[in-house]
Amino acid sequence: MSVIDVSHKIDKEVVMLVLSRKIDQEIVIPELGITLKVLDASNNRVKLGITAPASVAVHRAEAFAAQPSRKTDEPAMAAVRQQVESAV
Repeated sequence: MSVIDVSHKIDKEVVMLVLSRKIDQEIVIPELGITLKVLDASNNRVKLGITAPASVAVHRAEAFAAQPSRKTDEPAMAAVRQQVESAV
């Protein structure tokens, strides 16, 4: 696993860890019980398999943002950030 950039800031409190993975390799977030697996990468697309507990909602960002209750729901995103931070 190679780390490309560990300091890409999302906002004041959130930092993005950027990793390179090959097909069939995984990224694990053990505190949340989440595993991401690269299933395929071709034609400028990456297929990911995500394993998560039923209690964890997983959405594509554009689908999540398109939900009427989520369009301006920054408090919901703040709650997600807080949940992630408290799990770490």
